[in-house]
Amino acid sequence: MATPLKHRSSIWNHFQIKRDDDTKATCLYCNVSVSRGSKAVSSKGFTTSNMWTHVKRYHEKELEKDTPGTSSADGGPPPKKQATLEHILEKSVMYDTDDPRPKAITQTIAEQMCVDMEPFDLVNKLGF
Repeated sequence: MATPLKHRSSIWNHFQIKRDDDTKATCLYCNVSVSRGSKAVSSKGFTTSNMWTHVKRYHEKELEKDTPGTSSADGGPPPKKQATLEHILEKSVMYDTDDPRPKAITQTIAEQMCVDMEPFDLVNKLGF
């Protein structure tokens, strides 16, 4: 007897693989058979896209119960927040005056400007 598969997606709280056809999964709420795709289509095997679409379209309340505290409309994990400029600047490292790294960086920029024949005011431009 084969060992049961470990499913990584939370969509499996709403579906069960059909015993007679492993290319389909059965919805636990309405018993509709949903295609999992074909092994030949993807190198990874089957997908969960159709199952997610089915649950979002027909069983959104069950999906909300299954994923409390999420704020995303698709029922997935909450969106990651992008760091603000202030937050990034707080984390920036200020080097000691004796540290060789700032001198090496300055030397590298100067060499790049000379090799590419860039004007010295390049460092004052917005993109720098």
